[in-house]
Formats: sequence, structure tokens, C-alpha cells
Amino acid sequence: MENEYWIGSLITTVVGALVGFLLGRRKYNKEVDNIAITNMQQSLDFYQKLSDDTSQRLEVVLEENTKLRDELQRLRSENVQLKTEMKELRDMVENLTGTLANYGLNRMLEDAGSSSGSRKISEDGEGEETKATETKENSRKAKAVKS
Repeated sequence: MENEYWIGSLITTVVGALVGFLLGRRKYNKEVDNIAITNMQQSLDFYQKLSDDTSQRLEVVLEENTKLRDELQRLRSENVQLKTEMKELRDMVENLTGTLANYGLNRMLEDAGSSSGSRKISEDGEGEETKATETKENSRKAKAVKS
């Protein structure tokens, strides 16, 4: 009887272990699958957040890029305008320089011509009035040139 009890226990243990193994294996596989799904869901959430953040950053950079392009266009047109104004001012300076040079040359010629005349007049005593008259005429000419 002891052998029968021993064989029965062995069979019961083997069948129980086999049933436990099969049911445990199913449960273990389901848990592993659930853990894998949870990990995949967490990874998906992480990459979704990363993608959303990258999209937001891209939008900010694109808006900034648009603003910078507009600013660049504005600065380019301002640069063209300033170059045009600078050319006009250079031309005006050249004209004024030429006018001043002519005025100075004429003044030097007048002074050279009138200095000999004023010396002669100064000997007579009337030289100072002539110089004052010439200075007034030169002032009028300079004002006319500036206008």
C-alpha cells in the first residue's frame, strides 16, 4: 500500500506541477506582455511629448525667422535709401567745395587787385571806406551763393 500511496503522491505531484506550470506560464506571459505594453505606452508618451515640444520650438523658430527676414528687408531698403542720400550729400559737398574754391579764388583775385588799389587809396586817406564797402559786397555775394 505504501507503494500505491507513494505512486499516487508522485502522480498527483507531477500532474499538479504540470497544471501549475501551464497555468503559471500563461499568467507569466500575460504579465510580461502587460509590462511590455506599459513600457511601449510610456515610450510612446515620451516620444509624443518630445515631438510636441519639437513642433512648438519649430513654430517659435519659424516665427522668429519670419521676423528676422522682415527686419533684414527693412534694413536693406533703409541701406539703399541711406546710400542714395549719402551720394546726394557727396554731390552737394562737391558742388559747395567747388563753389567755395571759386569764391576763394575770386576773393583772392579781388583782394590782390584791390590791395594795390587800397594802398593807393590809403595813402589818400580813403582806403578804410573802400575796404568796408568791399567786405559788404563780398558778404552779399557769399549769401547769394549759399542761397
